[in-house]
Amino acid sequence: MEPQEHGLLKLLLDVPETQAIFGFDEYASVLASAIIGTDPHFTIGVFGRWGTGKTTLLRAVQNVVDSSYPGTVLTVFFDAWRYQREEHMLLPILDTVSEHLRQAETRWRELGDKLRRLTVSMTTAMTFKLPGLEFDSEKAIRQWQTEKVRSDYFGWLNELQTALDDARRDEPSRRIVILIDDLDRCLPPKVVEVLESIKVMLDVTGFIFVLALDESVVEQAIQAYYGPNYSVPGRDYIKKLVQVEFRLPPLRRQDVKDYVEVLRQRVGLTDEQACLALEQLVPMVVGDNPRDVKRFVNSVLLTTAVMRNVGVMVSVHHQVAFMAMEFLWPGLLREVVRTELTWSKVKEYVETEAQGKASSLSAEEQTVLRGILENRPGLGSFLGKPPGEELLYLSEAAFGELVYYATITTAKEMVETAREVIDEVLDELTENENKMLQLLFGLRGYAPRTLREVASEFDSSEGDIRMVAGKAVRKLRHPTRSRKLRKLISHMDELDDPCASLLSAIFQYPEQLYMPLEQSSTE
Repeated sequence: MEPQEHGLLKLLLDVPETQAIFGFDEYASVLASAIIGTDPHFTIGVFGRWGTGKTTLLRAVQNVVDSSYPGTVLTVFFDAWRYQREEHMLLPILDTVSEHLRQAETRWRELGDKLRRLTVSMTTAMTFKLPGLEFDSEKAIRQWQTEKVRSDYFGWLNELQTALDDARRDEPSRRIVILIDDLDRCLPPKVVEVLESIKVMLDVTGFIFVLALDESVVEQAIQAYYGPNYSVPGRDYIKKLVQVEFRLPPLRRQDVKDYVEVLRQRVGLTDEQACLALEQLVPMVVGDNPRDVKRFVNSVLLTTAVMRNVGVMVSVHHQVAFMAMEFLWPGLLREVVRTELTWSKVKEYVETEAQGKASSLSAEEQTVLRGILENRPGLGSFLGKPPGEELLYLSEAAFGELVYYATITTAKEMVETAREVIDEVLDELTENENKMLQLLFGLRGYAPRTLREVASEFDSSEGDIRMVAGKAVRKLRHPTRSRKLRKLISHMDELDDPCASLLSAIFQYPEQLYMPLEQSSTE
């Protein structure tokens, strides 16, 4: 029997998926093919937002490589966040590689011994061009004398290249693949140290790096470390290091539904009403982030269990509907429970207000409900569409297309809502950034303008406009802003060109629409 049937509550852990989901096996197969088919001297960047499955994909790539090319390729998984308290991030990377080599078959094991000796030599160098890397000179001299290995920077690289060449001499296809995860969880100085460490090791043929990162977070870490006057934007810094980019595509609604079914089976949820509610609500309310899906399902399981134990007589489907609204309008469930309101009273208030009828609710209850609705734009229309429906989740037609604050039922409403959300996030930018994006994309009534025209407007160069506007777009990719905008993506076809074009730039779908920031200066 499943745990739920024993009265136990089984929740979902925030751990990488081990089974095939979202087509990740196919992605991993292609990436593994590139790792084997290309000279071992490059970096693959796996880009994705928090919770979108970067770790799962990295593990899938490792599994494919290990199972398909045993003995030829050595994979090393490095969790950067786990080692961020180390004084110098290059050293745990080298130690991890060395340990994997020494546990492998003979040829690799010999290389592991050499790498360990070289690592000791490198750590004793009196100068080494990594941020903040300093060494004790007396210790350096002692180690230099005992190890008998050149400890200067270029000598260390040459020694490493020679050792790796020896290991690959009888099998040139041999290579070491280092998969680096959780970089975007590290503090800015450690992010930069890891990136600089990759630069060092890319000078040696035989290494391939697969780097998982949230691009916007890493860009901010680079900016925070080097300061606002650093001449190289974070995006360009990453591009110089990552030769091959793979961006995790957004999940389709059916993908999310399939994932909900996988999670349902995993926790042993059998309640038909709860299952149907999750199937209908999650893709529309939670969006396409697998980690958010897990969190929402856990919240539903925990909240329904608590309500059941304390004797709250609310049906499961109503509880799930409440949780969906709580996700969109935080604090709603707490207020409803605190004021001892029932779903029927909420529905009655919304329907009588919409129809102009007298309500049977007390004046106090009406005051409370009025305050709840006034503080949550769109909630009233959400609850009142369509009148007479007992449950909004019973069908997508009844539930409507949920986008951020409101239930959207027409293209006109969709455009108006998109404009409101975009205006809200634009107002969080500086005055110049806001105005530049309005002009470039044709927002707030402006006709779209070229870089040259905007540069003339600001008495500046096209390059400066591109840089400032690009920085503004990257700001909009920050999770606090992009979360508001991401719910509009599934309605791209319904939006007007300015809104859709800006979303394309933010979420990097340049194949869909004209991209103002990619205009040629010769236009």
